[in-house]
Amino acid sequence: MLGPQAALDEVQSLAADLDLYHLGHATRAELLRQLARPDLARHADERALSLTANPAGRALLEQRLAREAPRCRLAADRPPLKTAKGSTPMATTEEGLQAQIRNIEATYGKTMSEGITKHTDVVSMLKSDYGMTNGAAHRVSLVARERADPAVGSAPDADPASALYAGKKAALRPLHDALINVVMAFGDDIGLAPKKGYLSLRRRKQFAMIQPSGAGRIDVGLILPDLPAGQRLEPATGFNALFTHRVRLSSASDIDTELTGWLRQAYDRAR
Repeated sequence: MLGPQAALDEVQSLAADLDLYHLGHATRAELLRQLARPDLARHADERALSLTANPAGRALLEQRLAREAPRCRLAADRPPLKTAKGSTPMATTEEGLQAQIRNIEATYGKTMSEGITKHTDVVSMLKSDYGMTNGAAHRVSLVARERADPAVGSAPDADPASALYAGKKAALRPLHDALINVVMAFGDDIGLAPKKGYLSLRRRKQFAMIQPSGAGRIDVGLILPDLPAGQRLEPATGFNALFTHRVRLSSASDIDTELTGWLRQAYDRAR
């Protein structure tokens, strides 16, 4: 489980890209508060406030700044809070996303359950209005739909992979999400179509698939008819006749430049 420092490090690594993006600074402020660094959190919120003219977004940030003002001077002299075992309380990356989602809803003027409900519309809005990458927009949309309104999870356009990771396969979901983030960075024309036992990745036509295995791994099917099979790039014979190759993933380290290159080739050929 990632803590607030790890999540903050991820946000900091994108600092150059997010500098003119007010929700990036607001997310950073939320993480800094979790790390008991109120002065820096206030500075990040002030930066976020300077970057938005939306009345709802400004009101939220101004309220937060006013609420936190009396605490900043006092908290600066205190060490971080400790748990019974002496460790700093941990937070998940999803909690950081939730802070971002709350700011998005305030800026947009409605909650996910009050009209921003269709996944593709949310992704489009996040990309056009907030400058998010395709992969980041998909991730934020799916987390928001699941957390803000659980009933949305059963909607026809809900997370297309949720049913694949039920039960014992749930532990593979982070690996799936990491892989999806890589694929979605290729372009904004990728469709995700749930099939029996796997998720189809489509452009104009299908180019790959993601299938969680009961053996504790994820199988990636690729359509690369001109590429010879190798030790890692296995032939898909006996796996799925719709694909030419299979790659087995057991950990995030398997999502490397080699696999990304194969996925990119399959994506490029699906025009």
